Amino acid sequence: MRLTSFAAVFVICAVAIGAEEPSERQRLAENLLDAMDMGTQITASFEAMKAVMPAQLKQIQASVPADAKGPKPGIGADQQKKMMDKVMDMCAEEMKWENVKPDYINLYSETFSAEELKELIAFYQSPAGKAYLAKQPELMQKSMQLSQKTMMRLMPKIMAMRAEVAAEAAKETADKPVEPSK
Repeated sequence: MRLTSFAAVFVICAVAIGAEEPSERQRLAENLLDAMDMGTQITASFEAMKAVMPAQLKQIQASVPADAKGPKPGIGADQQKKMMDKVMDMCAEEMKWENVKPDYINLYSETFSAEELKELIAFYQSPAGKAYLAKQPELMQKSMQLSQKTMMRLMPKIMAMRAEVAAEAAKETADKPVEPSK
């Protein structure tokens, strides 16, 4: 009986030890994310992305060449907008801060040492860190605009490459001898 009681106490203690409390790095990571106001940053980034998506999709659609039969392949503008609205709503729901915060805590606690986390917290609590955070949405929006311009410059090259690959594939298909069916 005593052996059974001892074994039960041992198992309970082992389980209690296994249910570890957040590590110092996890607590520091959470403090850093709070200092960075990461929830607001993620929401602002998502909203900035959402704002440029319609223009990007319109430019991409405009760069898609018509096929040999005439009209451009794909779905209409109304259907595309409805689909993108649904995709954005789904992403917004999935990316809510309360849903992704544990993943971010793990990411930051696994990436940075405790000392680095402390220094980052000090930076984001400083006047320079606060200024950086205040200007981050503007930086993000301008960065997305720069990326969009770059992609639009690349789009003709990408479309030409696509047409080249399609032509090569068509030529390979045409050059292949047709095997008689058995």
